Amino acid sequence: KIGNSDDDERDTVQLDISKEYSILCKLYDVFRDSPHLSVPRPIAFFEDLDALVTEEVPGTQLNALIVSSSRIHSWGKLSTNTLEAVCSRAGEWLGKFHDTTKISAGSPNIDDLILYCDIRLERLCAAKNSGVDECLREGVRKRLLSLSREVRGESDLIAGRHNDYSPHNMIYDGDTLTVLDFGFFDYESIYFDIVRFWERLDSLRYN
Repeated sequence: KIGNSDDDERDTVQLDISKEYSILCKLYDVFRDSPHLSVPRPIAFFEDLDALVTEEVPGTQLNALIVSSSRIHSWGKLSTNTLEAVCSRAGEWLGKFHDTTKISAGSPNIDDLILYCDIRLERLCAAKNSGVDECLREGVRKRLLSLSREVRGESDLIAGRHNDYSPHNMIYDGDTLTVLDFGFFDYESIYFDIVRFWERLDSLRYN
């Protein structure tokens, strides 16, 4: 992975890649003896090149396996039982990840999540033929604010957050599930990655 940035952003890019290398080193030590679960082996971080080098991971992206297995005629098709087992391993991986990176119990940053959703709805409103208008955007925002009042003050486990825990960031080689791309790693409620994975699985139903 090579960071792309201009001179004004280079310090930020270097810090992000350095952080990704550090968390990969930590996770590799944790997962190296785990049967069927893994992360890419980190090899080096080259600060002068803004580059991170890892060992190549053989196999196929999980999202490609899910999509191909839904077709009647497809090479490399996996059985439903096998896909369920691999997705179960994704849950096992996430549990181990959270256990390794947990830091405290606390309240999730709900306001940031609402803003995250609103920014994306705003972009959809601006896009032609998206089916999203300002009325829908405002309705969603009000609903999210209403739901947030019900959970504010509740305590969640705060741990490492992958931020893109999705089948396209997972490689399966017939035995081991390897999770990729920790460029957006930070700390937040454990439920974010759980919901992200579930949402991406659900979206694959419509491909």
